[in-house]
Amino acid sequence: MLDAPCWTSTSTVPTHVSPCTHTSVVVLCVPFSQLTIDLLDEAGVFFLKARPTTQCVYQAGGVKEDSPAGERKPHTALLVLLRGELAEFDVLFKPTLAQRVEGRIHLSVVNNPYEETDIQLVGEGYEDDFTLDNIHGLVADSEEEENAEGNLEEDVIEAAARVNHIPFGDCHIGKPYSVTFTITNCSRTEAMRFEWLADTPFHFSPKVGHLHAGCAKAITVTLKSDVAVTFKMHPVKCNVARITFPLPLEQIKDWDDCLRTIKWVDTTMRGPGATWPVKKECLFTNKEFKALHSDSCFGVESHTSALVCALASPPAHGG
Repeated sequence: MLDAPCWTSTSTVPTHVSPCTHTSVVVLCVPFSQLTIDLLDEAGVFFLKARPTTQCVYQAGGVKEDSPAGERKPHTALLVLLRGELAEFDVLFKPTLAQRVEGRIHLSVVNNPYEETDIQLVGEGYEDDFTLDNIHGLVADSEEEENAEGNLEEDVIEAAARVNHIPFGDCHIGKPYSVTFTITNCSRTEAMRFEWLADTPFHFSPKVGHLHAGCAKAITVTLKSDVAVTFKMHPVKCNVARITFPLPLEQIKDWDDCLRTIKWVDTTMRGPGATWPVKKECLFTNKEFKALHSDSCFGVESHTSALVCALASPPAHGG
């Protein structure tokens, strides 16, 4: 008869609808046992992932979020542990809807029907009303590598930050580098006002504007520094406020500080024999339509990284 296994577990998996959350699910300490693990998840939103220090006989295809569909396996994972060995797994929760979902992890020791354990998984997906989408950088984000010795909670925080991370890479002093991404108002009924609180050398365009319900807008962030400087996960905050207008939304035109109106204005010059002054074409920034700001304000944060220096030759990526 096999020795009785011992294990501990924690499973709290609140998360956002879009990014994944990595949560330590189970730590196993089984003296010389063959263990099967089954992930029971009708919604298909939980994924099991062995930590780098854990060696499995196999993990079934589709267990991990990025796993390709492969040959069907009888169990989610199978592993053999010797006396005193430790195996660690993470569970990833990636909901597709804003709702509460449940799952279960079933652990059993082969040839020992008395040693079976169930671990309940409960997660709730929610959706932000204001999101940053299509974020990328001028170079690949090198911080995606996993750290086997790292703290899981810290890894989750860093992973969440990388979702809104813009890596500029190596940049020339005095040369502008631009990246464009999208902001989206996911609300079905409320308009919002946004304003980027960015300091030099980062410039956001548009910096301030309105975003009607269900609409998206392209934002371009430009980095141009006249001195050598390094930025690593530099936070840039965007203030967002829900707003209302005195007129129906269909009668309110979109607005931001990049919108211009062309007007022809009189000058003091006159042409030869002309009785009227010469007109000059001028660009005027459209005035912000007066809106009522609600008390519901919040901040959204993005992060930028860059190394600005005097290089012998231009970087590989374009500006």
